[in-house]
Amino acid sequence: MKIKNKPKKSLLENVGEIIDLAKEYKLQEEFFKHAEPYLEKTASFLSISKTQAALFSLVLEYSDKKPVSIGKIARAMDYGRIQMLMYMDDFDVMEKNPLSKMGHFVQLPIFPVIIFHWE
Repeated sequence: MKIKNKPKKSLLENVGEIIDLAKEYKLQEEFFKHAEPYLEKTASFLSISKTQAALFSLVLEYSDKKPVSIGKIARAMDYGRIQMLMYMDDFDVMEKNPLSKMGHFVQLPIFPVIIFHWE
């Protein structure tokens, strides 16, 4: 019996999987374990780290065509301010990196979508 190859997921499908898993596991260790294949593909496509792929996905989910604050993402993940600080280096890298593939793909400058303040 020959097994058919599964069709590859698109970037948006991978991001959707990451978002669904983040909502379920709240960026805890279980999230990274279950989201590994989607994070790997997204990170590879965008030339960013897996953690940045997770944060990028959350920015897309919660931006609602408006700037999104780190505080909004923290609340969605049931994180406090101190817990969210462990991702500040990743947010800083994403803010400073033009990520030309990302901007081209979604046809808008994703970063500076993040506003670095607490609501």
